[in-house]
Amino acid sequence: MSASLHSRGKSRATRQQRSDDEDEEDDSLKFAESDDIEKPPGLENGTTPPFGVLCMLFDQFESATRNKHKKAGYKGELLGQFISHWRAEIGPDLYPLIRLMLPERDTRRRTYNLKEQKLAKAIIQALDLPQKTSVALKLINWKVPTKEDPGAGEFAAVAYDVIKSRSTVIRAVSDVTIDEINETLDELSQTRGTTTDANGQKRGMQAEHARILRRCVSKMTPAEMKWLIRIILRDLKIGMGEKTIFNQLHPDAMDLFNTCSDIKRVCYKLFDPHHRIPHEDHTVKITHVFRPMLCWRTQRSLSDVIKAMRRNRSAQDPNRPLEEGEYAKDEFIIEEKLDGERIQMHKKGDTYMYASRKSKDYTYLYGSDAATGSLTPFIQDCLNENIEEVILDGEMLVWDPKIGKYMAFGNLKTFASNETKHFGPNDPRPCFKVFDILYIKGKGGKGTPLIEKSLWRRKHLLGQVITQKQGVMEIADCARGSSIDDIREYLQRILEERGEGLVCKHPLSTYVLGGRMDSWVKIKPDYMDELGEKIDGLIVGGYWGQGSRGGRLASFLVGLRGTKNGKEVYKSFAKVGSGLSRTDYTWIVENTRGKWIEFDRRDSKSVPDWFETVTEWPDVLIDPADSFIIEIKAAEIVEGAEYGAGMTLRFPRASKIRDELDPLSDSMDFETVLAFRRAPKKRPFGDDLASKSKAIRVNRSGKARAVSSAVGEVEKTSDVFEGVVFYIHQTKPPELKEQVQKKVVEAGGNYIQTIPPADIERVVVASEYAGIKNKKGGKEVDIVTPEWVLKSIERGRRLPLHKRYLVRAMPKTMSSPDYAADSDDDGMQVESSEDVKPDIAQEPPRRITAAEAWSQYRGEVAADDEDDPETENDEGEVLAVKTEDAPLPDVPRYEDYWPRKGTMAPPVNAINQDVGKLDLGANSSQEKKPDADSFGGHVEDLELEAGDSSARSETLELGNDGLTDASPGMGAGADDQKAFDPERPLAPLVAYFDTRAGAEKNDLPSSKASDRVQTVADSQLAKAKTAFEEAGGVATDDLQNPKLTHIIVTKLVPDRYKELINRTSEPRYRRIVTTEWIDACVDEEGPMDEDDFKP
Repeated sequence: MSASLHSRGKSRATRQQRSDDEDEEDDSLKFAESDDIEKPPGLENGTTPPFGVLCMLFDQFESATRNKHKKAGYKGELLGQFISHWRAEIGPDLYPLIRLMLPERDTRRRTYNLKEQKLAKAIIQALDLPQKTSVALKLINWKVPTKEDPGAGEFAAVAYDVIKSRSTVIRAVSDVTIDEINETLDELSQTRGTTTDANGQKRGMQAEHARILRRCVSKMTPAEMKWLIRIILRDLKIGMGEKTIFNQLHPDAMDLFNTCSDIKRVCYKLFDPHHRIPHEDHTVKITHVFRPMLCWRTQRSLSDVIKAMRRNRSAQDPNRPLEEGEYAKDEFIIEEKLDGERIQMHKKGDTYMYASRKSKDYTYLYGSDAATGSLTPFIQDCLNENIEEVILDGEMLVWDPKIGKYMAFGNLKTFASNETKHFGPNDPRPCFKVFDILYIKGKGGKGTPLIEKSLWRRKHLLGQVITQKQGVMEIADCARGSSIDDIREYLQRILEERGEGLVCKHPLSTYVLGGRMDSWVKIKPDYMDELGEKIDGLIVGGYWGQGSRGGRLASFLVGLRGTKNGKEVYKSFAKVGSGLSRTDYTWIVENTRGKWIEFDRRDSKSVPDWFETVTEWPDVLIDPADSFIIEIKAAEIVEGAEYGAGMTLRFPRASKIRDELDPLSDSMDFETVLAFRRAPKKRPFGDDLASKSKAIRVNRSGKARAVSSAVGEVEKTSDVFEGVVFYIHQTKPPELKEQVQKKVVEAGGNYIQTIPPADIERVVVASEYAGIKNKKGGKEVDIVTPEWVLKSIERGRRLPLHKRYLVRAMPKTMSSPDYAADSDDDGMQVESSEDVKPDIAQEPPRRITAAEAWSQYRGEVAADDEDDPETENDEGEVLAVKTEDAPLPDVPRYEDYWPRKGTMAPPVNAINQDVGKLDLGANSSQEKKPDADSFGGHVEDLELEAGDSSARSETLELGNDGLTDASPGMGAGADDQKAFDPERPLAPLVAYFDTRAGAEKNDLPSSKASDRVQTVADSQLAKAKTAFEEAGGVATDDLQNPKLTHIIVTKLVPDRYKELINRTSEPRYRRIVTTEWIDACVDEEGPMDEDDFKP
């Protein structure tokens, strides 16, 4: 057998087979299940359509993405038509459909105990494949590239290829219905442990999974199997968020789902699209797992945080004394940001329930009553005895009594699994740190939802409900702040203690279910550049990528040099993949080709004696002498029990390859890094939390630039030409030159006596080309008339470069649509409104939906409707933007496969199949896949009587080297961190924001929109840019940046779209999206399908 890396399949297979515990690290968890709900009378369907019909819809979504369909909301319209057809032909019950479209949100189906590795084994058994054949190894090693399949990395696609070559189902759509698919999934989820068949034969879990999948393969097409596998893996990869799907189901669906996290309840309660649910149903209910309120991502400056905390603070009567627990006018709440897992606790009588932010039920860990679990038995004396029911929101941490500190988040599940009898006095244990109370019911009283109450009242009540017990149940520490200095002081203390950061909360804020509001702002400075560690780490191992990074080593294992028994060893330390560019990956491929070592970790003889680890194993190793050093930046050095070094890096990011360093002598050793970890960290903070240094323009030539003499005392009156350097040549009449010079300075510009260099913002002015063409740079720049300058200042904006304003135009300018235009009109209608009415005195913010909440706290409309062409400015005025609807392609006719209501499904593509004629060879080339603050806030107010009740991919083409075929558009680097950071879901992306300043810098034509509309557009883009950077993205003002992946625009300024696309079309088009795309990515904590947000 060849020694080539790509052909040693046998050793690769044995090495990559993980134990069941590793493969199913979190798979034993059950999803939290809401209480049962009865199906409404008359909610009956006829026979559901074939599953293949739904697969056709999924294929359409994929096709729309591949073909870059330009109509905003196209996929939403497709889904809306599909749902309408379902209601007309099948019936009103959409639950069987929606649960398949949102498999990751299906709370009534237990997990399948099937991830890729176990699923691969089950499919191998279902297809009766010999274990050591190349086809079986292809499934087991689905992430590993081969010469025949260099683009491996997506399990469902690999499985499709294998199943296709063996399928006996030759038809477009099989007879398997959607109901049958749901029954199959129920059967898979109910498979646990050993089962006994009708003949008394015992079957293990894998054999039972294989039996079910064998039945599926025999009946379903390979394309349908691909989508079934994606549903099992709970990742459809269709680029549609739950918000889009629920909005097509019912206008109230998203809000109702936020209250219960239960698809079944939503579908049953909202089966009538014309029935609206009452306001009282938009609240929390005991034992209903709700979607928690989240914090707005870090603001760029502390002054922005202060502004957010002072919104809606009405004038306060200075003569009125503050109530107990109330905050003064300028005060706000400061809390430490906790490093744990978000948990909601429901207590109903003596029964408890715990659920995570993602609706997973952790009651089995923490205990359903006083006799079970690792937490509930210890909190019985922490809750007020008069409380019968309560819902608490907080963070679950791990408390170590021996050292008196909280442990890192990664230890939570380990110690939470301990039962009561296993806890010693010094054993680490779960601690519930509570920061909010959302529902309460006293004994004999009525339940009272509290989400409409002001936060300060909820905080005050919390102190009366809970008696704190250190390391078991505590109330989150909070302080009062009123200034930037207060935030800075608290933040400095938190970071000196190696904390996560802090959260500032508006005292009058209500609790918005499923919302992410800037009434709660988390402040987490960028550790990478400001406070983080910098390590020169030696690479000792590599990991194969998957998905769009399949087919190559995508991340790497860093080792620390140490000694053991007098011999030099390298201890596993951290896994890093983000930050590397395509050039870096190319360098790695070229310099390490043939040097990677395959091994079987279960065979100690195959593991080099210089390598030391605990449970973190790479896919391949590399000898230190053949390796290289990478400079790594990280948030901090933390405990890492799975690594040989006993510590690891938090959020590591590669900075650069240090190929000039010697791998054996210059890499950091274990003792040095250990000293780093123990060293104190302290650095003062300014107002600006951004870590990126400001760009400083330098004089590249090193020569002094000629600056004109002053034009006398001139007062700046505008910023039309702020930062622009002019060269003003001869004018006609000559006295016009002095007038233009003065106007330029008044407008914020400057002028010099030579043509400015191309690396700065410049404008050259002349009345004629003669006399300027022979000057240095005179043939390489547009030359505008004095009229253009004066009219731009008069209009308060830079006019487009029309032909009549140009003495000479460069070819790029002449190809612009503005060049031939003959009008300076704005070309946009603006509907004005009356002045904004002042806040009503002493009125706290009302409870609002997640969509409405944007308006209350941010002064802008929620970016929830991807097709709504209207937006608002900061004063709440509506700006109507005319959009041109693209034609919507016809939806395929599902009638050929869709049974009528109450009828049986017709035969589908009946074909006499001759199995003997099918090619069932072991190898097959891969074919193309188918396409209110009256509440007093005291426990005494909840007396035993009844009290008042108060009642939301683009797959990269891969070459043979496993790298993308072009560096432009790759982004800032793949974000493969040690632990996924939900704070940075957009970390690999680089975006250009189409502001006026950006357009001018990149020589783009000026917009025809009015100055007022452009100001609003720039404000929207600035907010989107802040959100993008806080989500880990990199913003650039250079449209030619080779790493550019996205162009962000607004619907208010549409006249540069074409030019932006043309400028960035080579070698591949960048994705151009509206600011709503960023909001959707933040809400869904990951990149969304750009085609749903095209301008």
